[in-house]
Amino acid sequence: MRIAQYKDGFRYTSDTMFLWDFALGFVKKGKLLEVGGGSGVLGLLLKRERDVELTIVEKQERMAKLCIDNAAANSLDAVVEHMDFIEFEKSGFDYIVSNPPFYPSHIQKSDNDSLLASRYADELPLDMFLQKSKKLLKPNGELIFCYDARELGAVINESAKLKGAALTHVRFVHAKATKSAKLAMFRIKNSSRAYLEIMPPLIVMEKDEYGAEAKAVFERAACDSVDI
Repeated sequence: MRIAQYKDGFRYTSDTMFLWDFALGFVKKGKLLEVGGGSGVLGLLLKRERDVELTIVEKQERMAKLCIDNAAANSLDAVVEHMDFIEFEKSGFDYIVSNPPFYPSHIQKSDNDSLLASRYADELPLDMFLQKSKKLLKPNGELIFCYDARELGAVINESAKLKGAALTHVRFVHAKATKSAKLAMFRIKNSSRAYLEIMPPLIVMEKDEYGAEAKAVFERAACDSVDI
């Protein structure tokens, strides 16, 4: 897949690739919404692999245009809505996926407006993100997203406030087996009483190279990034 990215804008990372791979374990077919599309790579990869009707919400105008261009360049159908997710009112989605902004608001922020909107949690607070997502999902719909692993307590607390939904799966991502997790991937399902499953961790690096699982994810994604 060929994905154009702005040199000075938010650029997808391995986090998005790992989230895509995680989501593939749950997404089958139906209506799928990506929140905060950026270049659109997450939603487009899922569209490529699964029978889904894809909608992307992106509040930055030039990033929304980039999603449209990348969908067209890869001959994939996608409806792109240029608006703030909190103001988005279409509902009835089987799946919502997102790599939302989760950098703490107290750390030194970038002066780049595009990066500011894409990275920092105060641009889309966790509680608002979860509540809005639940509202837009079907009664048995699923929310699949990644977040700072150090915010696990907040994710659990806010998930518990979602009436009729349950946090069903968590997977931690470790740069190395000896390093603490900095990223976690989550699945929340409506109309579920399932116990929480802590999945085996993803260890990205083995010695000084990508481990077998990380390599397999990158190879399957087969993304060719082009700077514009």
